[in-house]
This record gives sequence, structure tokens and C-alpha cells, in this order.
Amino acid sequence: MRTFAVVILGVVSLFVGPYLLGADDDAKEEAVKKELKAMKGTWRIISREVDGKKASEEDLKVIFKGLTITRDDAGKYSIRRGDKVLYETTCKIDPKKEPKTIEYKETSEGKNKGKTVAGIYELKGDTLRVCHAPPGEKRPAKFTSKSGSGYTVVVYKREKE
Repeated sequence: MRTFAVVILGVVSLFVGPYLLGADDDAKEEAVKKELKAMKGTWRIISREVDGKKASEEDLKVIFKGLTITRDDAGKYSIRRGDKVLYETTCKIDPKKEPKTIEYKETSEGKNKGKTVAGIYELKGDTLRVCHAPPGEKRPAKFTSKSGSGYTVVVYKREKE
């Protein structure tokens, strides 16, 4: 009797399993679309910390002044200073993971062209917080940038249209 039950469960899982996996993929795809749409817009940096060192108020005023990040709902974004594009990239996100994950791949010219940067993110209203590793390094698990980690934590604020 036990063997019969195991065989029935095996046969049922062959037919039902792929459907359930497909449903989960559809739910993830829908969550990604929704999240990318929520990220759409123009953002400015309000704080930045690299390898445990916080950007000073002066750096935020001078270096990052006029720097905008424009994101679309297809996972592409560009970083500009005024009308000049500094670089462009694509990103993949997984809003179903905890913490939510993000991966960038720079598509414009430069030393990081084609390299993948792994990170985590948190989107709350008009505030986006991202923590990422240097290209090719292991994804951070927390929103921290301790000295020696190489991690960068950036907080963005959405610009009003």
C-alpha cells in the first residue's frame, strides 16, 4: 500500500510540479515588472558610503550636485551630470528575495563595461537604498559598508516631476 501511495505521489508531481513552478515564475515576473515601474523616475544621491567612509556634506554638494540617475521600467538607467551621460547600465532585480536583490551590468564604455555588480536594495516610497559590492565580488547581505568590505551604500531620493 505504501509503495502504491509513493507511486501516485510521484506521478502527480510529474504533472502538477511544472505547473506550480510556472505559476511561481509568473508571480516573480509580475513582481519584477511592478517593482521596476515603482523605481522609474529621476533620482538624486542624498548619502553615500564606500568601504566604511561616508561622503561629506561638501562632497554631496560638489561631487554629486547635478548628478541624476534616470531609471526606466525596463531595468535600464543612466547616470548624468546635466545633459552629459556619464554611464548607462541595465539591472536585474528580484523583489521576492529577502533582502531584495539587484544586479547591474554597465553597458557604456569604461573600465566596468560588461562587468556585473551584485547588491541588495530597499524601496520605500520616494527613497531607494542600495548596497552593492565591487564588480565580480560577493553580494552583501546587509546594508552596511564596513571598512575593508569594499561595499558601497547609497541612498537616493526621487526627484519630483
